[in-house]
Amino acid sequence: QLVPRMSGFSVRPRKVALPTDGQFAQILHHLKFPDDRPCKHPPLPSDWENTPRRKLAKKMGVTRSTLIRIIATERGNPPKRRGRPENTFTFRFLCYTGLRLGEAHAARWKDVAEGRLVVRGTKSDSAHRHLPLSPALEELLDEIREYRDTAKPTEPILRKKHIDKPLNASCDRLGIPRLRHHDLRHYFATKAIQSGVDIPTVAKWLGHSDGGVLAMKTYSHVTDEHGMEQARKLRFSSLPRALN
Repeated sequence: QLVPRMSGFSVRPRKVALPTDGQFAQILHHLKFPDDRPCKHPPLPSDWENTPRRKLAKKMGVTRSTLIRIIATERGNPPKRRGRPENTFTFRFLCYTGLRLGEAHAARWKDVAEGRLVVRGTKSDSAHRHLPLSPALEELLDEIREYRDTAKPTEPILRKKHIDKPLNASCDRLGIPRLRHHDLRHYFATKAIQSGVDIPTVAKWLGHSDGGVLAMKTYSHVTDEHGMEQARKLRFSSLPRALN
């Protein structure tokens, strides 16, 4: 009887540069205001106030709705930008928790209590765990509650299931590699390790049941880089010349 050959796989996350702090802020801006792009419109002619709108739009080669926005801006009353904060809520929640997408979708407000988030595992029973609320995550949850003005226990924390398109568009505008939902899980783990959190604890937060073996293999390069940076901070008192 032939035994099927099992193909191996790499434990390392795909090689993609995670966003810097500056890029992170820019991604948030583009996710919230995807239509906030610099547009070049022809200037209003000197007699625009005395020209019928339809004729003026045709003369300038723009639509009437665009013309209305141009005129409003000219008068000092630019139209309010249509923000999409739900995009940023999903992005930040995944970055601040390291949850798998299915786990994030399953999270309900009743799961937030006593300074922690109960993660109901969808991959395996061992993935069921408690995640302490970091200051950034607490602040985000407060923002979501304030924005929606509701947080019923059975309601999902996230309302956007996918942000692939706006996230891809944001990365494209910044000229950086596109990020997938799962990359945000690696972003969380990387930030946690760089902040000094030990590997077993990070593994526990991620829902690994091996005590950190997989996380050590996956993020050993992060610990090495962080260790080199920390080593530069080491200072020792100078020995007297006689003892050298």
